[in-house]
Amino acid sequence: MKKLFKVSSEFYIAIVVCMLVLSSCSYEPKPFDYGKDVCEHCKMTIIDPKWGAQIITNTGKIYRFDVIECLILYKNQNQEFNSKIK
Repeated sequence: MKKLFKVSSEFYIAIVVCMLVLSSCSYEPKPFDYGKDVCEHCKMTIIDPKWGAQIITNTGKIYRFDVIECLILYKNQNQEFNSKIK
């Protein structure tokens, strides 16, 4: 049987690169770096492991908050932001 097309090694490399790029786009919460991360709303340092919240946008950017109240206030004050939330 005759081959219809020849697949080159560049094609396989391109497939592998695409798979790596797509797998690196994670939309999962990331652990807090307590004592270093800062709340997006009140700018306080996040230090208490009991509290904390995150918003992840459609582009994968993570916004961290020290308490859920700051997250809610941030969302209410930035209505255009709500359409970007994953």
